[in-house]
Amino acid sequence: MVAHHAVLVVNMLRVAEQTREDVEVKPEENDPDVLWDLAEAANKITRKNYQEVWHDTLQAREEILSRFNLGLLDLRQRAKGERLFWTIASRI
Repeated sequence: MVAHHAVLVVNMLRVAEQTREDVEVKPEENDPDVLWDLAEAANKITRKNYQEVWHDTLQAREEILSRFNLGLLDLRQRAKGERLFWTIASRI
C-alpha cells in the first residue's frame, strides 16, 4: 500500500493578532475620503448611533477592498483602513 499525502513543515516567524489597543490612526492629506470617513466615525461612536456607524464601517471596508483590488489605493492606505476598521470594531 502507498499513502499519497504530503506534509509541509515551515519555521514560524511571527504571529499576527488583533489587539484591543486603540492606536490612533490619522489619515494624511492625500488619503481618500473613505479613510477620512472612517477616522471620523471612530471618534463619533455613541450608544445611539453605534449600529449606523457599524453599517457605514462595513460599507467603507468593502469600498477600501474594492479600491485596493482596482489599484486605486496603495498598501499603506489599505492598512490604515484595516486598522481603522478594527479600531471601530473594538470600540463597538
